[in-house]
Amino acid sequence: MPTDTAHAAGQERQSRISRRSAFRDVAIAVLIGLFAFVVYNANLRSIPAADTYAARYLPFSILRDHKVVLDSIVREVAQGRKPPEAQGQVETAAWMLKGPGGHLVSLYPVAVPVVVAPLYLPAVHFLSARGWEPLLFDKVARVMEKLCASLMAAGSVMLFYLLLRRRCEPRTAVFLTAIYAFGTTTWVISSQALWMHGLAQLLVIATMLLLTGPVTALRAAATGFLCALIAVNRQPDAILAAGLGLYGLWW
Repeated sequence: MPTDTAHAAGQERQSRISRRSAFRDVAIAVLIGLFAFVVYNANLRSIPAADTYAARYLPFSILRDHKVVLDSIVREVAQGRKPPEAQGQVETAAWMLKGPGGHLVSLYPVAVPVVVAPLYLPAVHFLSARGWEPLLFDKVARVMEKLCASLMAAGSVMLFYLLLRRRCEPRTAVFLTAIYAFGTTTWVISSQALWMHGLAQLLVIATMLLLTGPVTALRAAATGFLCALIAVNRQPDAILAAGLGLYGLWW
């Protein structure tokens, strides 16, 4: 009996230590993520390109007009260039296409604007109250693009630290996370505009975090969903999704 009691007490003590360690890891991850978020926004502007124009404005169309086409925001997305007038035609606004039914659509996958659309809700309410004046609309859209991009990048930084903690000590994990956050294109590209790369990084790291944890039916379903989203977001990343999915078969 005394032996059983001591064993139970030891297990309880070990459980408390594990919970305390997990809480500390989450706290460190949040602090690193917040610091990265501040650094990513320190330049107070986005650094977009033609690839990101549709992703910047499409969440407004999704929330306001309930559409993933660009018809109602074509002027903003075109950025002063000429949009195509017929299917198969390429104009100076080459990031837009004339799709079936005469609708203008983005040349790039719409996974990013669909995923970040809920984050645009405050901006939509603000513009609905103030009026959709073009200059104000454009300014708000640029702010939202930068905030959402930097938030996804910072989120991937947090998850990356938690992923590393499953393989290395806190000091090593912090060092490697800092390299990922500030020594790679996570800072100079993914955090600066709504490129596909930022969401891709977040999805891949989240999938790896799931795959390196205990297997459950819910985790398996979530992993499958994330693998599909990885491929939908950026087609070349389907190779990564396939590799992660294959690994999951022996999870």
